[in-house]
Amino acid sequence: VVLTTELMGEAIRDREILGLFSANHERLVDGLAGLLEAGQRAGVFRAQDDTGETAAIMLDAIEGYATRMVLGMRAPKGG
Repeated sequence: VVLTTELMGEAIRDREILGLFSANHERLVDGLAGLLEAGQRAGVFRAQDDTGETAAIMLDAIEGYATRMVLGMRAPKGG
């Protein structure tokens, strides 16, 4: 999370880093969307109109939660 935050700051100033950061984010979203689609085909998840958007929101939630933990704003449970 700390590295991600530092990279985001650098990406604002450096287009090359922005491209790498964006490509990595896109791969993560695509992978998660693929898992959601596979789950839909298997009947595990309800059908959705836009698995890519759902995946992006889920990744945002995961990254936001991790950031709050690092900042001490939320303590991990059970450990």
